[in-house]
Amino acid sequence: MTDGERRDFTYKGNFPKRDEKYNFIPRLWASRKIGYLIEEIRSHGENKELVDEIVRLSKKYGVMTEYTSFLVEVDERVAMRDLQLEAKENLSRAAASQTGGWAVNQSSNMRSLQKSAQVPASTYYDAQGKQRKITGVAQRRERAFFNKRGNWVDTEFSKDRKVIEVKRFSRAYFQLMERDDTLGEYISLGERVLFNVGDIAVQIEDEGKEEFSEEELNKIFQ
Repeated sequence: MTDGERRDFTYKGNFPKRDEKYNFIPRLWASRKIGYLIEEIRSHGENKELVDEIVRLSKKYGVMTEYTSFLVEVDERVAMRDLQLEAKENLSRAAASQTGGWAVNQSSNMRSLQKSAQVPASTYYDAQGKQRKITGVAQRRERAFFNKRGNWVDTEFSKDRKVIEVKRFSRAYFQLMERDDTLGEYISLGERVLFNVGDIAVQIEDEGKEEFSEEELNKIFQ
């Protein structure tokens, strides 16, 4: 209202379907959150909820630490409770080192997670002060993948999902990317890739489905 009269201002905005410029933000947030949770455990002692959250975030976003680097190696069918137990044991052993080089290195690793201004590399300093690089983990867009014996697996894949095997370079292979061009970034990881699409998972393999019907594609991308 201006001088008792109503005035309307209208602004038009066009929002892109995808804004890929900020895809790094979730992983950056996760690394800082993990650093904070580790500090809480080091300062106040073990807490099941905090350990569980560290494992969940590390697995979901592919942010590896000296306590969770084992996630890259384990079979995707291993129960979450077993992963949480191993992380708990790693944190317990590390927490026992309150002085000395290992304690200093843990603090350095933790600060690196907390204060990073960019997505952190999958590296950390071990008990001997050597920098360790965690291989077998990759990020594509908002997703993380672990390399399991030559198969790149979406970290959010769970064994209860229906899996459709698709033959590499077949008509079906290209039909998937025609429906959603972002899938090309996941598929480009290697010869064998397992990733979620909606409520199902697709496994790119040497053998598998060679062509989808329109009905089948609609069910996948519903």
